[in-house]
Amino acid sequence: MDELDLLKNSWKQSQNNYPKYNDDELYKMLHKKSTSIVKWILIISIIELIIITSLDVFINNTPENDAILLKYHVYHLLKGVTYLHYCIIIGFVYTFYINFKKINVSDNLKKLMANILFVKKITNYYIIYNLSVMAITAIIYSIAAMLYDPTIQQMGSTKNKLVLYLGFGFGLAVSFSLLIALFYFIYKLIYGRLIKKLTRNYEELKKLDL
Repeated sequence: MDELDLLKNSWKQSQNNYPKYNDDELYKMLHKKSTSIVKWILIISIIELIIITSLDVFINNTPENDAILLKYHVYHLLKGVTYLHYCIIIGFVYTFYINFKKINVSDNLKKLMANILFVKKITNYYIIYNLSVMAITAIIYSIAAMLYDPTIQQMGSTKNKLVLYLGFGFGLAVSFSLLIALFYFIYKLIYGRLIKKLTRNYEELKKLDL
């Protein structure tokens, strides 16, 4: 049980030994906790950017992978999507940093509450964006594979190709859906917990605002 939990119990129980806090002390405590949470969101997003970049450099940027993308005629398209993705992720990280600085120096209750709400929204957008990029990339790759894969092109019958298209597409859809679901679970596990803590702090700040 952390200090804020002890404080909430002290409000509910008149006969306890926990110290009493005035509004100013409560504000400082919630301000400190909120700053710490946003700092962790910033740190995790930076770590994620480093991991994604490293994987792209050491795994995706290989001659073998480039040859597959060229064969499927999506090399330039997916490279463009990747570079744009990096720019947008850096934009998210910068936004997290700016709001961390704002919350860190905030000395006004309403401004602190507004910044907390903004960070919650941006974090949710960040999760949705990452999952959307995964889905879009998977769709592009799947369509290109079905159109240009040599195994499919060598099949003479249109009917056989259609059956293979459907089977291949269904298999990829299931695989990518499971992968995206896994990432969604990871994102909600990591960022979701931090968002819940921010929401809790915001609700406590609303009580002070009243």
